[in-house]
Amino acid sequence: MSKTLISFLGTGQVQNSNGTKMREYRKTKYSIDGEVVGESSFVFSLLMQHYKFDNIILIGTVKSMWEAVYHYYCEKSNIECDYDEYFKLAEVIENANHQSELHVLDLSKVKEVLGLDSEALVIPYGLNRKEQIEIFNTVSSAFERFEKGDEIILDVTHSFRSLPLFATSLINYIQSFSDKDIHFNKVYYGMLEVMGEHDGIAPIVDISTAVELQNWTTAAFSFKEYGKGSLLADLLGDEEGKIIKIFSDAVNINYLNEIRTRLANFQQFSEKKLTNEFAQWVVPKVLASFTERLQKVGNSQWRFQFELSQWHRERENYSAAYIVFVESIITFVCEAKGWNWMEAKKREEAKKEIVSHNYKELRKIYTDANLPRKNIAHNLNRRGNKVQEDIENLDKLQKEFLKITK
Repeated sequence: MSKTLISFLGTGQVQNSNGTKMREYRKTKYSIDGEVVGESSFVFSLLMQHYKFDNIILIGTVKSMWEAVYHYYCEKSNIECDYDEYFKLAEVIENANHQSELHVLDLSKVKEVLGLDSEALVIPYGLNRKEQIEIFNTVSSAFERFEKGDEIILDVTHSFRSLPLFATSLINYIQSFSDKDIHFNKVYYGMLEVMGEHDGIAPIVDISTAVELQNWTTAAFSFKEYGKGSLLADLLGDEEGKIIKIFSDAVNINYLNEIRTRLANFQQFSEKKLTNEFAQWVVPKVLASFTERLQKVGNSQWRFQFELSQWHRERENYSAAYIVFVESIITFVCEAKGWNWMEAKKREEAKKEIVSHNYKELRKIYTDANLPRKNIAHNLNRRGNKVQEDIENLDKLQKEFLKITK
């Protein structure tokens, strides 16, 4: 497993050095957690030194300070600088603009001084959708090199102000779809704007809370919309995560008794003060929206089942919706008759009652809902041409059933 720093490279300013015009950032003292870690033109060099990263990926445009990086790393690594290469690269960069082809830059010398397994990538400015997509493609292609368990850290100090937004969005994408289990641990920013308040020292701050909030948002959305609690459970951890996981599993396997049994604990949990600030923002609202809906039905089992079937339908989980809906109809009859809805014999009697003349309106709803339910439960292939029809009918049947029960 490796630790890689990805850093964005800006344009800098031209400075006079011994009569020669050279682009460079001004040297600045930087601190991490209140401790001065050094003075440098590039934040990424101090991050590499302080955290002992294995390699670096630099990303910039055709106007970025590639020649300055080459010169800096030559000095840093005691490598003789090839000034012919330096000035040739500087000339190409000086004459380039947003319309230049990306391949006008030959960064082979830059990659060489950066070291083994490091990389230098050129991206467009991102002035339009096409260029923005190209940025995503270029940066995401860099992730193909990583192996399972690798750690990635971002530095967004020297870049267009728009690039941190691209970076955090890309992190969210990679974390959602990569099968390599890549870890994004930190996002760093050298805050030069507050040097005046810190004795001329710029603090390097960790702004990975932006990524953390995206993770919480994704996890909360997954649970709220689909009842999938694994992401939320992982973020919460310990006993809190275990409660979410157990309840989520019960919902997804559709074990109705277990769902109802867990609701009381779940309600208490939704009102609990959580230690993580983001958890405190998103978790109670998400859980309350779920528990309040299922608890408002009181002691009625058929109402509980029916509410759950509607919840499944709204989330396009049609198989579970049909199964629970049919069960709610049977339970409704059991409760109307004063029978124990949990007894198998009584449920069979309820089915006979439904198809009898005592429940004419209910019989059609039950029959129409039971056909797709059987097809789903028994994996039959009798309704292949009725997919959309069955989906649309589910909502109608549930509304008709609700009218009868009232």
